Amino acid sequence: MTEAVAKQVTGSVAGTPADGGGPGGRRKRWLLGGLAAIVVIWGTLVTAAELFWPGWVEKRLSHELSQRLSLDITLDKVTTDAIPGILHLYNLQVKDLEGNPLIGFKELHLDYSWLSILSPTWLIESAELIGPEIHAVLPAEGQLNLLKMLPPPSGEQVEGPRWHLARLSVRDGLLAFRDERVKPARAITLTPWAFDLKDIGTDSADGKAELHGELGGGSRLDWVGTINLQPAFTSRGQLKLSRLNLPDLMRWVPADLPVRI
Repeated sequence: MTEAVAKQVTGSVAGTPADGGGPGGRRKRWLLGGLAAIVVIWGTLVTAAELFWPGWVEKRLSHELSQRLSLDITLDKVTTDAIPGILHLYNLQVKDLEGNPLIGFKELHLDYSWLSILSPTWLIESAELIGPEIHAVLPAEGQLNLLKMLPPPSGEQVEGPRWHLARLSVRDGLLAFRDERVKPARAITLTPWAFDLKDIGTDSADGKAELHGELGGGSRLDWVGTINLQPAFTSRGQLKLSRLNLPDLMRWVPADLPVRI
């Protein structure tokens, strides 16, 4: 009787290295190598710009945006942590040509994903906005002042980039609204306010959002809901106003309504 003993063979089969030397392994190494090269080149350019041309990025960016939008735009500082992929912007101010403030912020920190460079969808892991200011005015004649920031319409329909934001956090905000269509003008200020938004983008379903702020005089505003960008901007949720001052509230009630306190 003859016994056949089969030995277990480990490692690689002849002609096929076990370390992934096939076409798939080579493509993976090329992909990782290309990504590493992009990171190194980006880090080198950013470091060189900060060392040899300080302020160049801020001035160039402010100038280009001001020219395109016909506004007065200033930006104090732009820095980046190239390896982890974090962009920092400081003290942005946007004013109209008469010098009236429109929007601005103290700090913006963007944590973006290097892998999204290889994807058709830009991925931002997180965005932290600190100290935003919004100054909205409805003049007696004309349109809302914030509409001045919209670029002039063009005849061409250009599809914007696809993007996804995993988390947005806004802190220490100020929203000032003034309605000059009535006499005397009515004004309200929401400060400080905070806003949190998760999972929103061009291809996303409803993003979860929360808004909390102080209206002054002890009054408070709270909103919890969802925001969707497709096929059009929509939002739904629950709004809660607490500790309202009735005399202040009545200033916003139209005079022709039969309501008196």
